[in-house]
Amino acid sequence: MNNVSAILPATNKTKCVILAAGLGARHGPLTDQLVNRFANVKPLLPVAGRRIIDFSIAAAGELGLRELEISAGMHWQLFRKMLLASRSMTYSLPGYEDFRINIVPGERPRDTLGDAIAPFENKSLEDDDTVIIMSSDIVHNLDLKPALKKHRENKASATVVVHKIDWNNPEWETRSFPLVVTSEMPALNLGKQKRWKFEDDLNNYVEEARGEIKEVTDFIEKTKRDECPSNLSIASIYFFSGQFFKELMSLFSPKETKYAFSDFGFHVFPLLVDKHKTKSNKFDEIKKKIKNGQHPFYAYFPLETGYDGQPLYWNDIFGPLALWKMNMDALHNSQLIKTWIGKDVKYRNESWGWVGSESYISEGVRIGDIPERSYYQDGITIVGNNVTISEGVKIGRSFIDDHTHLQPGTEIFDSVISLGFDRPYSYIGRTNLVNCLVLGEGFPPNFADISLLRNALVFNVPYFDGFGIVPLQLKPDLSNLRGL
Repeated sequence: MNNVSAILPATNKTKCVILAAGLGARHGPLTDQLVNRFANVKPLLPVAGRRIIDFSIAAAGELGLRELEISAGMHWQLFRKMLLASRSMTYSLPGYEDFRINIVPGERPRDTLGDAIAPFENKSLEDDDTVIIMSSDIVHNLDLKPALKKHRENKASATVVVHKIDWNNPEWETRSFPLVVTSEMPALNLGKQKRWKFEDDLNNYVEEARGEIKEVTDFIEKTKRDECPSNLSIASIYFFSGQFFKELMSLFSPKETKYAFSDFGFHVFPLLVDKHKTKSNKFDEIKKKIKNGQHPFYAYFPLETGYDGQPLYWNDIFGPLALWKMNMDALHNSQLIKTWIGKDVKYRNESWGWVGSESYISEGVRIGDIPERSYYQDGITIVGNNVTISEGVKIGRSFIDDHTHLQPGTEIFDSVISLGFDRPYSYIGRTNLVNCLVLGEGFPPNFADISLLRNALVFNVPYFDGFGIVPLQLKPDLSNLRGL
């Protein structure tokens, strides 16, 4: 681990909260127990040998922190069971041993601000503390040490980490991004300049700003791509001064109230750029401070290299298709896998990838073959712990989670056999899986063989001994559900 004591003095003045209370509605069968008998909470879904939330825990560990809060809401019992601990626990993530995690329960959804302040309702907070808020939905290797240093040096009330959204990203058509405009950013003059010139100027501006912070001058939640003055999206990581965060705590009102103030995107960030519209006079004092420059708001531009020495990566796991794609990206980047799997003594390195402990691979099994028409033309396979792979099985660039039994003749390419909550064992039998995401028991031995599944999301349906299949999409369409 990096020695950060010289960069980050008094790390006990830094508090960290990971937001994990969301319902994960966009993930459909992956998180909905009404549809999937082995549904999981989104932060505990797998990415090539780790859970999504592990990436945020690792980022906190790289800051030198050894204690953090997981605001788990109604899911707190699932986190306690999955992390094998009580509400206060020691958690060993490879490379970050003896991590104390306090799991904060909740009775109902409170939006992001409500979930962020929950750990401090029974815990003191000083004006000179720094509060770091991170989403549990993101997979990243952001080095946050420079961001924390810049935040403190500039005595910021709020600093958000930003990342650049590719202008060709198809998600511009299906979702809104929380975008910021910063000082000295090239301006978009509709009708007066060519769009490509603006985009080139903006890309140059971002590259020159890496490692620095810029003042935020505007916040935009919804806009059309071609009319958008920025492609700088907030990366779901925020820094707040203790003083400002205490003011936010005093202003919090649940979303069902008349003057709701409960969400960072809908309320806090618009407030900081004087866009929060309300008739309540309780905001008068803080609005006056913001106009007088007493609550400076900055954006931090990450360096091109992450804390692990690898090129910067950041992904928001927005749905099942994004989860599958992130697994494929990770398996394609074998050096990236090495930085997290290589620290885990339970895994050993093979010519084709990594395999966990107490796993049995029969003779004649072929691992490492990749079809010609594949997502990538290279990559590795990860086989988890307590996995049995029978004779005649072929696997290429896939993740096989713990406690999985691959029966004779199974072929799996560019697919994920995923950990399901409370799942006793998974069986995959004599099936050809290509570009698939399987959550749960798989195909029990008593089912007829399925010759080929391609681009499919597979899960176990509650209340009867069967499973459902839908196309693997950004947002699953259950009207296309096939049950077997």
